[in-house]
Amino acid sequence: MLKDLKLSNWMNAQINWESLEASRLKGIKRFKQNVEEFMSQLSAMIKPGQNVVFAHLMAGGVPRTKIVMPLMNRVFKGRGDRFLASRDFWESPIGRFCETNFKEVTAETFRHLLELSTPIKNKIEAGGGHVSYVAYGYHGTEVFLSGKYKWQTYTPYLQGWAKKNLEEISREFSLKNYNCCVYNCPEILTNSSSIFQGVEVCLYPLVKALTVEAPEAQRTKETLDQCQKLLKEGHSLDEILDLTNIYSKEPVILEHCQLEKWPQHSCSAQMELMLEFSEKLVDMHIDSKKLITSLLSEVVFDSCGYVMLHESWKPMAPVSWINHDLVARCLV
Repeated sequence: MLKDLKLSNWMNAQINWESLEASRLKGIKRFKQNVEEFMSQLSAMIKPGQNVVFAHLMAGGVPRTKIVMPLMNRVFKGRGDRFLASRDFWESPIGRFCETNFKEVTAETFRHLLELSTPIKNKIEAGGGHVSYVAYGYHGTEVFLSGKYKWQTYTPYLQGWAKKNLEEISREFSLKNYNCCVYNCPEILTNSSSIFQGVEVCLYPLVKALTVEAPEAQRTKETLDQCQKLLKEGHSLDEILDLTNIYSKEPVILEHCQLEKWPQHSCSAQMELMLEFSEKLVDMHIDSKKLITSLLSEVVFDSCGYVMLHESWKPMAPVSWINHDLVARCLV
């Protein structure tokens, strides 16, 4: 349906929603069959007395069609004439298509995992064993800014609506006595997140959280030392922190960091400022491909894994936030 569209006429996309719905249902059927086959093979491997943790690693769902990525690049990186407001994209036929796909891939696959693993869960629990489920969420993060921990988020996060669906599924099954939790993890820099330029700006304050929560930890000392070595002569980690504090106080950024309104859509002034600060911070590095955010991302990744494995035995809630203070304390 979309293969012949160009950037000049993308808003005129014609989608056969009836055909798309038929495709969606076929996709669900195929996916569930694969999960059932997986569960069948897995069941034979689990020995009596063993406990199991299921990790849901599905996310995203960008449709595999040429027109989508150029449009998303304009949404997430566009400036000036190349800027595309996220609301305009999201409310277009292609945006509605993406929303459907995001929900199926990011959220509904967790429901399929929970439902189709139930026979294994019941069998293990009947034998005195234990089963838990963890899923990766995102719903903003508390980071250390201007002397205190403060919630902030990346905007526009179009997958946010699907992440909220994921949270609701966890709440639903938690009420049915499933040990399940969606852990909302901090922003990190990965190959797939590189399209979201600016998502890394609020990863820099982890430097301060490390010095506040775990100043004597060996990992803290090693990380901060490695981070400093990646900066150009004359630049320091304190300068990096000063810049992120300035960024966090900008009125247009504050307008787009409101928890009760999450996820929010972008505006040109907010995107311009975010991308400008992102470039300023990158420019302080010796090599733009070797950023301190890569080192900090490894710390976040390790800490989140530690938290999820240890807390998931009996989650305190079906949805939890892993903020920068907890990431840092895991290093002790």
